[in-house]
Amino acid sequence: MRKHTIQQSYNIEEVTPYLPKCLIFVDNTPIRVYKNNQRLGVNYPTIPMFLEGTIWNGEAWASGGRKIDWSKAPFKMQYQGFKINGCESGNKKCDSEAWWNKRKYWDLTPREKTLYENVKKKFVYYDYCSDHSRSGKVHKECYLK
Repeated sequence: MRKHTIQQSYNIEEVTPYLPKCLIFVDNTPIRVYKNNQRLGVNYPTIPMFLEGTIWNGEAWASGGRKIDWSKAPFKMQYQGFKINGCESGNKKCDSEAWWNKRKYWDLTPREKTLYENVKKKFVYYDYCSDHSRSGKVHKECYLK
C-alpha cells in the first residue's frame, strides 16, 4: 500500500473497504484511495483492518522541511462524531449486501475526486513514490493510475 503523511486535524468518519477500492473518508472528504491492483502484483488488504491515529515526529523527512513547534506540547488528539460502516469478519451476508458494495459506490463521485485531489495537493507532505532515495526502487503502485 502507498504510504502518505498528511498533517491536519480531522474527525475520522469512515473506512469503506470493498473489492475494487478501499476508501477512507474524513469529514465527508476522501483522504485515502487504495485501488485493488492485485492482478498486477500490487498488495491489497484482504484481511480485516483497523484504523489507527498517531502523533509522531516526522519533521526530518515527512514534513516538507517544516519544523514542529515543540512549545505547543503536549499534543493531543480527539475523535468526535466517530462512526464506522463495516461488517464483522467472515459475515458473508453483510459483505454482499452492504451499501458500499453496490456498483455506484465503486468509484468516487466527480465532487469527491476534486476533494481528494485538493487533499493531496494541500496536505500530503511525503509520498514514498516520490522518494526514490529512501526506498531505492519504484513500487508498482507508484506508476499505476
